[in-house]
Amino acid sequence: MKKNVFFILKLVLVLGLFGGLIYHVNFSNLVESFRNLRFQPFFIGLVFFICATFFDILRLYILLRIYELSFRFVFRLYFVGLFFSNFLFSNVGGDAYRVFALRQKYDEWMKPIVLISFDRLMGLGILVTAGCLIVLMDFNRIVDLARQHQLSLQVNIHPVWLLVCAGLGILIGGYFFLFKKSWFDRFLRLGWEKYDSFRHIIAGIPFTRLSSAFFVAVLFNIARLLRFYFFIRAFGADIHLLDLVVVLSLTTLVSMLPVTLGSLGIREGTITVSLAMFGVALPQGLAVALLNRVVVWVVSALGGIFFIQEGLSLRSIQARIETVHDPV
Repeated sequence: MKKNVFFILKLVLVLGLFGGLIYHVNFSNLVESFRNLRFQPFFIGLVFFICATFFDILRLYILLRIYELSFRFVFRLYFVGLFFSNFLFSNVGGDAYRVFALRQKYDEWMKPIVLISFDRLMGLGILVTAGCLIVLMDFNRIVDLARQHQLSLQVNIHPVWLLVCAGLGILIGGYFFLFKKSWFDRFLRLGWEKYDSFRHIIAGIPFTRLSSAFFVAVLFNIARLLRFYFFIRAFGADIHLLDLVVVLSLTTLVSMLPVTLGSLGIREGTITVSLAMFGVALPQGLAVALLNRVVVWVVSALGGIFFIQEGLSLRSIQARIETVHDPV
């Protein structure tokens, strides 16, 4: 019962997010943006989408060679995970399926969790690091752009509230350390054990393989950047590539929040608003976000076909995947 209520609340949130976006954008302007879609940059964007997908699969294959898996198995594993990311919360739901599938195959939790998490963190880390460096080097211009397009990112927080929050954090930490020391010690011990397992598993991967995976992760992010760039050009808009790195960094981080199914609405809103900050009109920004979502849905349908071939029910897999977050 609680799960059904929780699902309904998140569905209402998705509808509210899309309703708010369409209200601010004006539906007729959104339709007009799709009518003016330029097919040449759109197809170039599709080519880079395919390239990004290939590099994403290749990076996963390189890391999973510790299991001596075939490329065909990793290919199917990737796409079924992509299919499941449409039905699980946040944009990392597909990773949960991949962990589950590897656990079923090798009857162990820790190594699949570490390898899939490391695969995710490698791609994410490169993009977010690049985005943060760009913001730090060009902070004043980015703030000026935000003000110019009436999307100020500044939050007025009184220093007193910062001190209050810091004080509460110290008090809570001190309480657990002094009066709940067994909990505190157990938490630290568990964290250290997980870190030690993570380090041990990653250390077992040859350096040449790790460096190859890193290089492929760079290629993946470049291809993803160019995919979005040409999708934006397809609607007659333009943006500097370095600014687009900031947009994708922010979008990727926000999409990891487990708020809606497949980050539906959350990702589109972040793309629309962040593109607007760099001069892309709201209708065009939302059109780019929706186009990207539709392309992902179409491509992930291949994972649905693989999933049906396995003869498993969606409900049973979803129930099993939940145990990934609480392994025994």
